[in-house]
Amino acid sequence: IEGIEYDYNKATLRPASKEILDNLIEFLELNNNLKIEIRSHTDFRGTDKYNEDLSQRRAQSVVDYLIEHGIPMERLVPKGYGEKMPAEVKHTDGSTVVLTPDFIKSLSDKDLIEEYHQRNRRTAFFVLEQD
Repeated sequence: IEGIEYDYNKATLRPASKEILDNLIEFLELNNNLKIEIRSHTDFRGTDKYNEDLSQRRAQSVVDYLIEHGIPMERLVPKGYGEKMPAEVKHTDGSTVVLTPDFIKSLSDKDLIEEYHQRNRRTAFFVLEQD
């Protein structure tokens, strides 16, 4: 299931994110025996406490959207992880890297730094149960 991304310091859903969530709704309707965790994350800017709160608000924005579109709350578990679980991506040299604060701080390309911050500002979906 494709994940979604957020603007810096925001928990609001982008139009492109709503399109992805509409696909998730179709998937959940077809697989009405699944319970999923909505795993939301932040980049490392901000305090741990703030980022945990922001990531929980991001997860809740997804839950709210899914509920508005008919998915029962009991099938959804929102969980904000803050900056604790950085994304993994293919780096420009082809290697797979974890987007930790140390790795991002080691970069000099400002556009790449922002791209990697963006990759960390995300929500992913994980199947918890299948009845």
